[in-house]
Amino acid sequence: MERKGIKLWSVLLVFIGTFLVMLFVTGMLQTWVATSGLSARAGILVGSAIQGIMAFMIPSLVAARMESNRPFVRLGLAGKQEFRWYAGVVILLLLSMSVMIHILEFRDSFS
Repeated sequence: MERKGIKLWSVLLVFIGTFLVMLFVTGMLQTWVATSGLSARAGILVGSAIQGIMAFMIPSLVAARMESNRPFVRLGLAGKQEFRWYAGVVILLLLSMSVMIHILEFRDSFS
């Protein structure tokens, strides 16, 4: 069920505002994780998970909730997904990781 009367601009502004607040909170949490005594690798992994949840998932859910009474349906997360979507995500992740490695190596060649 869609909500009537909510303008795209208000949803967009709430999304951007929530995103910025969550980035600030993420920075604070990542600082806490860095000083918690975890290994560097574990700290990076925990920080990445915090950033993914706080900066990307929460703002999307808030904006979808403003627009619809069923935000998971609105975002296409309700119900069973097809295998090809999971395969596509894994392929895209692997491709983007290799591209990022080449970008970092290119950047380091100028140091």
